[in-house]
Amino acid sequence: MESSPAPAAGRAVYGFVVYLGCCFCFVAYVAWAFVPLSRLEALGLAYWPQKYWAVALPVYVALPILLLGFCLYPGVNFLSTASLDSPSCITDPFAKMPPVTATDPKSIPPIADIPIWDVCSNIYLREIGRAHV
Repeated sequence: MESSPAPAAGRAVYGFVVYLGCCFCFVAYVAWAFVPLSRLEALGLAYWPQKYWAVALPVYVALPILLLGFCLYPGVNFLSTASLDSPSCITDPFAKMPPVTATDPKSIPPIADIPIWDVCSNIYLREIGRAHV
């Protein structure tokens, strides 16, 4: 069997069945939420949950997703990153330091990482100098 990025025929059929099932469930949910109970009973559909659950169910589904997205996920990210005073936040073993030898001023310097002290002095010391002048 040849490898292909296209889905297999069986997988495509299952996907289409899941799509139709989701559409049917959504239409049934909207009918349950917005159609009056007397009309549903007139159609022979008598066993429906209370209308309260039409609002409560999406809230109960959305709450864990929001909790995960706004509390748990950032918390795990904060716990997995190094503290701000850790040397790994400043440099790593793969950093290329700029050469200390003098090069021609008209030439392009070789590729290197800019040390954090040079960045901070260019950003913050110039700002402090302008603020006092």
